[in-house]
Amino acid sequence: MALKILMIYSLPSPISPQKNSTLSIIYPGRAAEDAGYEVEFWDSRLDSEKLLWELVRKTDIIAISSLSGFQLGESIQITKKVKKEFPDKPAIWRGVYTWIIGNPGETPAEIMNTLRVSDEIKALHPQGKSRATIYVLMPLPGTIAFDRAKREGWLLPETMNGWTEMSAAYNPKLPRWMNNVYFIAGFHHNRHHKTAQNFPGWWRIIILPFEILIEWRWKMGIKKKNHLFFTFFSLEYFSITKLLTWRSRHSAGQIKATQAPKLLERLFPGLAGH
Repeated sequence: MALKILMIYSLPSPISPQKNSTLSIIYPGRAAEDAGYEVEFWDSRLDSEKLLWELVRKTDIIAISSLSGFQLGESIQITKKVKKEFPDKPAIWRGVYTWIIGNPGETPAEIMNTLRVSDEIKALHPQGKSRATIYVLMPLPGTIAFDRAKREGWLLPETMNGWTEMSAAYNPKLPRWMNNVYFIAGFHHNRHHKTAQNFPGWWRIIILPFEILIEWRWKMGIKKKNHLFFTFFSLEYFSITKLLTWRSRHSAGQIKATQAPKLLERLFPGLAGH
């Protein structure tokens, strides 16, 4: 008898009126059906909670689609309830998660709390089966973030050239330690994916001290709720980029020293896409 899979789409927002097709569960669900599995779908925007638990009881595996923000909280609550009632029933998460820090008025302690929550999401997955990027805020004109930044007295760019110096990976208007979080988080959350490709076998020893140091910074910063663990990072950043440039010449044979940003994206997939 074929395994039965329940594809769950958690509530994305408490106020969103959208009822668009949930491709994030339809596509993998159809692929599972093609592979011979029996698949049921549950959409929190359209289906009742009573139906959810009827489906949970009769299926073998729970698969949850979730992005960042409100939907993550909803997915966590569903997962906890499933595990409480059916502790032996697998609940599968796999995804790429996005977080934004540096919002106007956000305190360092609140940012450390965001990092902690990103680890809680990571812990819901098997090792190496999730990715996350923690961006810094880019308050573009015409957005709520821009209006809030102006009210908070941010020194925002006034020319197009000024805006080109800012991205979701680096915001010169924010403290350096916030920009360091982007790099450190990319290493922490995504090192299981690309690091081994650039540093295979015994070559991993070269980058390992930096991995250990970054993990220490990450864990202590969250534990102590102290952003100072993300400061004074320039030497590590310089050393890692140099290692990437050197090692990629040997592993790929086609990467030039001027392509350091692309090298970072190869080692840390979470650094791509900004």
